[in-house]
Amino acid sequence: FKFDIGFNIAQYKNQVLSIKGGSLVTEIEGGEILSHPGDPVNSYFGYVYEGVFSSGTEANEAGLVNNIGMPFKAGDAKFSDISGPDGKPDHVINEFDKTIIGSPNPDFYGGLELVAMYKRWTLSANMQFNIGNEIYNYTRYQTEQMTGLHNQSTSVLNRWQYEGQVTEIPRASWNDPLGNSSFSSRWIEDGSFIRIKNITLAYSVNEKFLVFKSARIFATAINLFTFTDYLGYDPEFSYSYDQLLLGIDYGMVPQSRTFMIGVKFGI
Repeated sequence: FKFDIGFNIAQYKNQVLSIKGGSLVTEIEGGEILSHPGDPVNSYFGYVYEGVFSSGTEANEAGLVNNIGMPFKAGDAKFSDISGPDGKPDHVINEFDKTIIGSPNPDFYGGLELVAMYKRWTLSANMQFNIGNEIYNYTRYQTEQMTGLHNQSTSVLNRWQYEGQVTEIPRASWNDPLGNSSFSSRWIEDGSFIRIKNITLAYSVNEKFLVFKSARIFATAINLFTFTDYLGYDPEFSYSYDQLLLGIDYGMVPQSRTFMIGVKFGI
């Protein structure tokens, strides 16, 4: 009997040191990303989402208005009033209240490999992990904003509908005049995951087998299990090679779970 184990873990960090104009805000589909000195490049830039005003009394006590002076009411999104023109909270939710709400870069990533051998049998498994990265779930943004006539997910059945209701999903609002669906931490999710990438069970015939010198019979499962809290199809994806689109889930086809049975012959 023989047993081997291998483990690796890695980390990378990046930081903007200086940039022309002090900072760079780049528009993406449905949101914005920010590059600012002292922070990671291409961080998500938006509002901090704090839930939903459950009642008119709660909304009136907060006294928040949007950038055109419309007051937030019961059922509307509750955003953090971070700052104003003079650097202090001013009860107006506008550009001054936007901040970094996440980064697509992981804190750590790595893998684990196990190999167990007994006589002619070999069992091997490979696991990979990603920890600390955030994903902009654009697909959920499209299916939960409730601002038009296009189809929405069943999660919007839990939207705010009556005075005093406690929920995390705002009321439906045609054309969204208050900006309830604005780019915010509501759409940013933890993309951490652990994935059983590959498991293979093999049986080796080392002596002559039929007309062959040797043979190896195997069964393999790929992408067998993924453990994650991410609500999208797959926390590991690549929409584009463009660094500006790193960590943005536009609903690409997820990686498939694959099962294979085969035989390798030695000539």
